[in-house]
Amino acid sequence: MTYQERVKEHILKWLNQLQRAEKEEMLYLVSRWQEVEKVLSEMILDLAQKEGLSRNQLYRLEEYQKFLNELQRQIKYFSLDVGQKIIQQQKWIGGFEIIPGGLSLRQGNLWIGLSREGTPIYELLKESYPETVIRITNTLLEGISLGYAPEKTARLMREDLAGNLSRALRIARTEQMNTFREVSRMQMEQAGVDSWEWLAEEDACDFCLSQAGKRFPTEQGMETHPNCRCAMLPVIEKRSDSNG
Repeated sequence: MTYQERVKEHILKWLNQLQRAEKEEMLYLVSRWQEVEKVLSEMILDLAQKEGLSRNQLYRLEEYQKFLNELQRQIKYFSLDVGQKIIQQQKWIGGFEIIPGGLSLRQGNLWIGLSREGTPIYELLKESYPETVIRITNTLLEGISLGYAPEKTARLMREDLAGNLSRALRIARTEQMNTFREVSRMQMEQAGVDSWEWLAEEDACDFCLSQAGKRFPTEQGMETHPNCRCAMLPVIEKRSDSNG
């Protein structure tokens, strides 16, 4: 086995570890979101039972205002919880050595708690609140105007609410992999590696499969899509492997 092959095997094993840890994290986040839904469920059903309300009347309704306050509180604490989970994963990923026996960047935690664009993770997560209010309010008013059964309107409102979970899962997956790739890139720079190769799994999307095997300069990060599982393989062609 060449040294390049050994590095690739090392990265693939680490990606498997990351995937297992991610599954446990996702199960926790789903469970945590179910707690949010449980708190809001009765309030949603109460609102869904209202009849003949205009938008202005709904805005002045005490039950609606209480619901908005509780919704904001629940999203705030859910976002904090999710953010802490992501930060824990980012710290763990920060200890990864892309080149076996090479440098670890655990001491350089500049990316911890931030998205790739530099936005704090918590701020990114809680941005969903205004959009959720608009969606859930429009659904409620539509249900009232069209005479839906309260159970149907409540179900549709809960579906609007569930968008927060989907968004949180996407942010968690995406930002943790962004951390992994940035750790990889920084270590390659420190080790004097000039380029990296796009490493994609067999079941990757068409775009990622079209990029697989292509090489890029180390100073260039991987430009990819949300939820991407691809990694950066350092190109080390001249080093021999004494264990091969």
